[in-house]
Amino acid sequence: MLNDLVNEAKQGLKDDLKFFNVIEQIEFELAGVKAFKFIYVGEGTKTKDRFKISNYHLIKGTRGYIISAGGLEADFDKYAKDIDIIVKSFKLIDAK
Repeated sequence: MLNDLVNEAKQGLKDDLKFFNVIEQIEFELAGVKAFKFIYVGEGTKTKDRFKISNYHLIKGTRGYIISAGGLEADFDKYAKDIDIIVKSFKLIDAK
């Protein structure tokens, strides 16, 4: 199920962007559940600026979550560790 969510996200990005390249992907645990992270470089159809994005995907119960953070490719590495720390601090609570 998680793999399907990730593959659909990647395919949507390939379809929507002029340029799309996954440069890193890992499985890990986030908020106590299996998660998947991929980092990609992309370029939109209306700009020549390249951006770099971290996408985090996880499923808990019947809910799927996608957390995305990034910026211009040239600036991304300055903030990548902070992004990871923030995302890994997330906790999932049961809806009431």
